[in-house]
Amino acid sequence: MDKLKVVVLSTNADASGAPNHVLSLVAELHQKVQFFVIFGEDGPAVKKMKEIGVQTNIVPEMRSRISVRSDLAALAKIRSQIKSFSPNIV
Repeated sequence: MDKLKVVVLSTNADASGAPNHVLSLVAELHQKVQFFVIFGEDGPAVKKMKEIGVQTNIVPEMRSRISVRSDLAALAKIRSQIKSFSPNIV
């Protein structure tokens, strides 16, 4: 049976809060689940994901701050990446 494919999105990739939570979940489950994690920036969480063999990508337009132009650009990139990965869960 194929692994479940899951996309996870996180605007931040620093060593705190949500990125740490995402890293904990992915580190625990990556042997059973194929993850693709999209971050809005480079940082320690991206490095750790790569160290454990998890596919990552950075979409710099995906930020916490609301900006119609950046948000639409991020949406287009994320949508394309999700379609390529063909996940079971986003």
